[in-house]
Amino acid sequence: MTVIRRATRQSHAGAVITHNDRKPPNYPISPIIRVHLDSGKGGSRELSGKAFAAICCGCMRSAGYSNSTMERVESCVSCKGQSKLLLVFTTRIRDVCAHEWGQYIGASRPSPPIDADMAFALHVWPALPAGTIATRPGPIMAGVISFEVTISGQGGHAAMPHLTTNPVVAGASIVSNLKPLMTSALPPHEPVVVNICNISGGDAFNVVPDSITFGGTIRAFSDETMKHLRIRLVEIVESQSSIHGCTGRVNFREDQEPYYPPLVNDARAVKFAVGVAEKVFGEKNVEEAEPTMASEDFAFMAQAVPCCFAFLGVRNEAIGAIHGLHSPLFKVDEDALMLGSNYQKLPVGLFLSTLSACGRVPRASQERNGSE
Repeated sequence: MTVIRRATRQSHAGAVITHNDRKPPNYPISPIIRVHLDSGKGGSRELSGKAFAAICCGCMRSAGYSNSTMERVESCVSCKGQSKLLLVFTTRIRDVCAHEWGQYIGASRPSPPIDADMAFALHVWPALPAGTIATRPGPIMAGVISFEVTISGQGGHAAMPHLTTNPVVAGASIVSNLKPLMTSALPPHEPVVVNICNISGGDAFNVVPDSITFGGTIRAFSDETMKHLRIRLVEIVESQSSIHGCTGRVNFREDQEPYYPPLVNDARAVKFAVGVAEKVFGEKNVEEAEPTMASEDFAFMAQAVPCCFAFLGVRNEAIGAIHGLHSPLFKVDEDALMLGSNYQKLPVGLFLSTLSACGRVPRASQERNGSE
């Protein structure tokens, strides 16, 4: 059990309802609620002007991962009042983009519990007004994988192009035609994002470089589509490079940034969560979320157990809470965080009540009794 020394604001955390987890000595015969507390460090200098603003460059919590650890702890204190309930806290500190890649300190990727009944997660969302919440069954966030392409040619003097094979020209051709070539075999209604985010090569105006590199991400809502796009990317890079007399190689960098699958909400978990949200936010403030092409490590949890991932509205123009995630000006309407706290603790109570009403004996209790 991790001891939390200091609580700061936190937004994305999963209240995982489970009955078979790592148990400390003399654990009670009870259901176990695992609570994940994520605290992130970003790559921006905070410009919000708040008293609690990060003072070190690169330590801003701009992805929304440190907006309500107190919200999470408050939820757990309320739940702790229930009899025979064990709270297991796990914490992690991660880089600003770790929600899209497993860049955790001391871990390469998330390790969801093997045996759980249901899991819930909440992420602040500055596009939604404060006081609202949004979710949906099925895919809600896309899968993502990053790639780096290296185009190799023959460098030389820019005045003698006939003695060179210019990888810059080959790379420019690939970049400008990449998306239509990759998606031409997909249905037009299939959401796909292929984005080139960096390019480098050469350091002079009159010298053709030997090679260039460029990189970016591929995003889609199904593993099958992602597999197709990966194959097409390799085919296009190799063939287009060859046309220009160069060679092309694709590195998907999975040893550094593993593939994150699409985050798919379970319909039953969503129905349960929506019922909870309507009690907390009011029926008119519970919306159906639009799927986003952003990605999230909670997708691994959703592959293991029935899950509901939701977006908590924190936008408030009156206080200047209008900036997007990863912005150095990012901030939230903190009054909305208490609604998030209430939403996160209600599923625990309702779930335990359901177990009691059904006369269900938690698996933890069965194991405990069987071992004595």
